[in-house]
Order: sequence, then C-alpha cells, then structure tokens
Amino acid sequence: MPIFFEKREIVVPGDLLAEGDYIAGENTFKERNRIYASRVGLIEYANKKIHVVALRAFYVPRVGDTVIGKIVEVGVSGWIVDINSPYLALLR
Repeated sequence: MPIFFEKREIVVPGDLLAEGDYIAGENTFKERNRIYASRVGLIEYANKKIHVVALRAFYVPRVGDTVIGKIVEVGVSGWIVDINSPYLALLR
C-alpha cells in the first residue's frame, strides 16, 4: 500500500498518489483502490488521508465555514456578497 510522492512534492492532475486503504481528501479522487490528484498542488497526508493543497485556487465554501465578504449588490430580499469564491453568496 504505497504512497508515491513525498510530502510537499508538486503533483499534477492524474498523478497516482497512493494505492491501498487510503482516504481521498481535497483535490483528489479515488478509483478502485487508487487515489489520484485532481488539481496542481502540493501533496499532504496524515492518518491515511491524502489531499492536495492547490497552488492556485478559489475558496469554495462549505457548510459550517465562517466567511468574510463584501456586499456587491443590495436586493429586495437580501444582499449579494462577494466571498472571493467562484460563486457569489446570497445573504437574507
């Protein structure tokens, strides 16, 4: 069950990162028993979880995140907020 890269090595999409009983983290995907990179970045792993820290990335919000944003538009039912992500947020 090997890992094919050292920590903090640069990987590109499609690179085979590990085989075996590992968990695919951010910017990776798992096919059968293999984990591949889905973004250009630096490989990190701990406790059987492998992820790639993207070298160039937008913030993608997730449930439970605390975010800071800039109001870019005021509407009738709420505000449109730029949270420096690929998506604008709606605040009601």
